[in-house]
Amino acid sequence: MTDTMVRERLRFNLLLEAVTPIKHLAGNEGNVGYLATRQVRLPASLGGGFSQVPMVSGNAMRHALREAASWCLLEASGQLNATHREEVIRLLFNGGTLSGGDGAISLAEYRKLVDLLPHLSLFGGCSGRIIPGRIEVDDALLVCEETLHLLPSSVAEAAVALRVPPGSALGAAGEYRTLETNVRMDSMLSPQHRGLLSEGEAAKVQGRLEAREGAKDAVEKEKTKSTMMPYQSEALAMGSLLYWRVDATTWSELERDTLRLAMAAMLADARVGGGMGTGHGRLKAVWGESHRWPSLLAKAETTDLASLREERVGQVFVAHVTDRREAIAAFLKEVQG
Repeated sequence: MTDTMVRERLRFNLLLEAVTPIKHLAGNEGNVGYLATRQVRLPASLGGGFSQVPMVSGNAMRHALREAASWCLLEASGQLNATHREEVIRLLFNGGTLSGGDGAISLAEYRKLVDLLPHLSLFGGCSGRIIPGRIEVDDALLVCEETLHLLPSSVAEAAVALRVPPGSALGAAGEYRTLETNVRMDSMLSPQHRGLLSEGEAAKVQGRLEAREGAKDAVEKEKTKSTMMPYQSEALAMGSLLYWRVDATTWSELERDTLRLAMAAMLADARVGGGMGTGHGRLKAVWGESHRWPSLLAKAETTDLASLREERVGQVFVAHVTDRREAIAAFLKEVQG
């Protein structure tokens, strides 16, 4: 399949809504995890100082895109249910690794690599050396009073219109932060669980529980304490809006279709941050626009989010990969660390 090389600039402006609480943490203090934030300059109406605003990092959002593109590649190439070496998984889902030494691939090898795994030309990776990608992924930034003035005008208007009731105040960043409390349970505190223990183990646990009851000082209490532990973490509230921007430079219809497929696949079931297994991290796109510049001198063509939901998205990518199924399978078997 031939593909004319034409350079284009693409931009996606999206508003994402938190369907479940978002727990993208920067770290913890003791047993309390705190949200990742960005420092932003406030508008004059709020004093013009600085404030910390929650966000989901561009690194995490970019990885979610790469993940979606890699799963699409495996499915289209018939490799979804195959088994692979660790180096293959790292190449697809992390971009590879730098193994040291002079292991840089040649230009011919690189052309083969991106022909067989077309999403790597967008996301880049490592193959003896760093191979830059062609997409630039921003943080997904909380839309609030502190950030509204930083958004493109069309995005800001859409964000205000999406409020309930429409046009109501967005609220300050602090209003979107919630604090959740959870407990890591100790199964040995349950008589039913202790009933499953062998005789020797039951006696050992019983002795520890009795020692805990009779502990006189802090040292004894520490030695015999339960493993049950309460912990807390911040989260972004359900219904929060985040502004996310993705820019890309593409050189072919295949690259453009690969990018749009990655975006569509990721947004079909977007999940980010921690706690995915406990009801956190789900996002959905509620508004969007895309811009296309055939050249820097040309006026941008603008379309809405529906362009990512059209049935023809991914057709070029799937046809390209399907034609190379055997070559892709052989190549993945040869991948070295």
